[in-house]
Amino acid sequence: MTEVPDTTEEGKGVPIKPSACQTAALLLLRSGISVLPIRPNSKAPALTAWTPLQTERATEDDVRHWWGGATVGLAVIGGSVSGNLLVLDFDRSGLLQEFRAACADNDVEWPAGAAIVETPSGGNHVYLRCDVTVPGNLKIARDATGKTILETRGEGGYALTFPTPGYCRVEGRLDRLPVVSGEHLAALLAIGGLLN
Repeated sequence: MTEVPDTTEEGKGVPIKPSACQTAALLLLRSGISVLPIRPNSKAPALTAWTPLQTERATEDDVRHWWGGATVGLAVIGGSVSGNLLVLDFDRSGLLQEFRAACADNDVEWPAGAAIVETPSGGNHVYLRCDVTVPGNLKIARDATGKTILETRGEGGYALTFPTPGYCRVEGRLDRLPVVSGEHLAALLAIGGLLN
C-alpha cells in the first residue's frame, strides 16, 4: 500500500522531521482510527487504491512513509474500521450552532467530548463513535436551493481533519471520542433533519 513521498532529504539520506499530519495520523491510528493521506491542496486521496483502508487500518510504517516530509493532508475513514466512527459534516458557517440549539430545544443531549473541527469553508466536522454499526454517507439536510448543508461520513466514507492546512481544531480530541448509543445517534440525525 506504499506510495506517496520519499522520507529522506533528497540525496542526503537524512530523515526529515515528522510533519504535524504524520504525528496526528500515528496518534489516530493508535486509537483505532483508519487514516488516509490526502493530496496537497485537494480533498482527493494521495493513494491510487485507498479502498482497502475502508476495512483494514494501515500500519505505522505506512503512515511514516505516507507523511514522511511531504505536505500531505490527513483524513479519517468512517465506519467499523474506525470503531464505528461517524462524522457529521456541517457545510455552512453557523449551522453547527443552530444544530446544537435544536438539540437543546428538543431535549437531545449533545455528545460530551465530541471532537469539533472547523473546515476551510467556515463549516464544521463533528466526530463521534457509536455502539452500533453506523450508516454510510447520508445527506441529512438541504437549504432552500437544494444544496446539501448537513451530511454524514460513515461506513466507507472519509473526512479531512486537523492538522490538514485550513482545518482547525475547535474542541475535543479525535483520539478520545465519545461513544453514543444507536438511539442517541438516531436522535441526533433526526434533529439534523429539522435543519431542512
